[in-house]
Amino acid sequence: MYGKFDKNKYKKIVRQNHLSQKEIADRLTNDYLIETKIDAVKTWTRSENRNPPSLDRLNALADMCNCSIQDFFSDAEKKREQIVQEELSANPQRYSNSALESFLLSIPNGEKLKSMIETFLNLTDEQQEALLDEAKDMMLENLKFS
Repeated sequence: MYGKFDKNKYKKIVRQNHLSQKEIADRLTNDYLIETKIDAVKTWTRSENRNPPSLDRLNALADMCNCSIQDFFSDAEKKREQIVQEELSANPQRYSNSALESFLLSIPNGEKLKSMIETFLNLTDEQQEALLDEAKDMMLENLKFS
C-alpha cells in the first residue's frame, strides 16, 4: 500500500512517546477526528499485519509522536516518493478537489468559476461535448478578428 510498514519501528516510536494502544485510538478519534477502534490499533503490531494504518492515520500518528510518516517504514527513503504517488493514485478525488478548490478560492472570481465548473460537471457527456464544441467555435471565431 505505502511501502513496507514496519511494525517494530512503529512500536518503538509509540513506546518512546509513552502512548498506549487505547490512547492512540482515543486521540485519533477525538483529537484528529479519525474514527479508530482499539482493535484496529492492535492489528498494526501483529506479525500477520495486512492492514497497516491509512495515510491519514499515519499523518496523525506522526504528529502525535513528533516524527515523519517515513519513520514508520523500514525502507522509508527508498519508498518516500512511491508512498505519495500510491496515495494520490488511490485517492485522486480526495486531493485534486481540495487542491482545485484552494486554487479557485485564491483567484479573483474563483467562487464564480467554481460554480461554473460544478454546473458543467453536472451536465451529461453529450451536453458537455456540445458546450465544448460551441466554446471552441467561439474561440476560433474570435481569433479570426484578432
